[in-house]
Amino acid sequence: MIVYCEHITPRLSYVLSFVLKAQLGLEYEITDNPDYFESSTQYKINYSQGSIHNAFQILPMGLLEESSITDAKPVVDRNFEIPIIFKQTEGEIHFDFFAAVFWYISRYEEYQPYAADNHKRFPAMASFSYANELLNRPIVDEWVCLFKEKLLKYFPEISYKKCEFKAITTIDVDSPWCYKNKGLVRNIAGLLRDILRANVSFVYLRLGVLFKLFPDPWFKFNWINTLYKNTKTELFYFIHVGNYGKYDKTVNWKSEAFSSFVKNDISGAGIGLHPSYVASFDKGIFKKEQNRLAKILDGNIVHSRQHFLVFSMSQYYTDLIEMGIEHDYSMGFADKPGFRAGTSNSFPFFDLKNNKETSLIIHPFVVMDRTLKSYENQSIDLAMNTIKDLIQKVKSVNGTFISLWHNESLSNTFEWKGWQKVFIEMTKYLS
Repeated sequence: MIVYCEHITPRLSYVLSFVLKAQLGLEYEITDNPDYFESSTQYKINYSQGSIHNAFQILPMGLLEESSITDAKPVVDRNFEIPIIFKQTEGEIHFDFFAAVFWYISRYEEYQPYAADNHKRFPAMASFSYANELLNRPIVDEWVCLFKEKLLKYFPEISYKKCEFKAITTIDVDSPWCYKNKGLVRNIAGLLRDILRANVSFVYLRLGVLFKLFPDPWFKFNWINTLYKNTKTELFYFIHVGNYGKYDKTVNWKSEAFSSFVKNDISGAGIGLHPSYVASFDKGIFKKEQNRLAKILDGNIVHSRQHFLVFSMSQYYTDLIEMGIEHDYSMGFADKPGFRAGTSNSFPFFDLKNNKETSLIIHPFVVMDRTLKSYENQSIDLAMNTIKDLIQKVKSVNGTFISLWHNESLSNTFEWKGWQKVFIEMTKYLS
């Protein structure tokens, strides 16, 4: 395949790589030479204003030729097969498909001014997708499917790679244990608090665990690993090795119990860093924690997900690259389920500030346990229906369904009573 444009730019090169190569499996070349393009015998895409014979045309609206960031927002048009942005009156597909995909996966709007939440995050309710009722749709993936269909109609002999639905279940481990290995002082303080609040069941459970009468309710890793042993779903853990703090209720990472947990109890799954809350604002602390986990595992740590999902597009990903992180799993909202980047598929980070593609791969997740329970106050039955609906939408585009859980939400105790059932049902539904 050959693509013609009047100006070859970093933005266009980036989106062509994502759409044509990564999503459709097509080999292609880009040219700004009209004579060379017209003489080619390959399948042709004309990404210019001029008409060229025997070429599939997409009219550009200008975004991919720019190198700066503006405050302009797109407008949704719902008069076609699916909602679109950057509508064009001519061409084989009636919108600037390449610019639309780029606008979404570059997270262009997150470089524009917005009202941050109390953790300095870009909230779902500030997003274009939420405002236009597109957040619960993998709209970029739907556009790719539409483009694929239109292209096949224009070039009936073209062949694409076969895409299959896949799933990755990820678990953030803020602390492997609820009671064990937290030290005498913290357990005494917790016991006194439970007594003063007359939480008899909490007192009973804590003492039972500490006296080894019951297993620790948060230590669910053997159960999780067994559940996923014979499934096709990939399992990934993100481990917190930061210091104790206001938003970091972790355990001593130096202890033998913690090292044994990391080396033995989750060794069959993927492992990445879950940096502490304070590490989100301090690269030095981030690097220390990365080195801690690397020392325990005796290997490089190249996967990461932010604690509290705290990050900003303007700086976070460039910092990760500096730290040697190659894969990030933070792309999703805390306050709403759905498709923050409009896609369920992984994509390279495009550095809009410096107008260049990078090697860092972003893996967007679709839903988080805490979102359904705490932000949306969903019942167990409603949560299961929400998850199944999102899975079905990802299956319809042969995408990747990534979910975010915490080991404590699988404990079937306290506020998470009954939520283990949701996790089990999701796992079955993914098969």
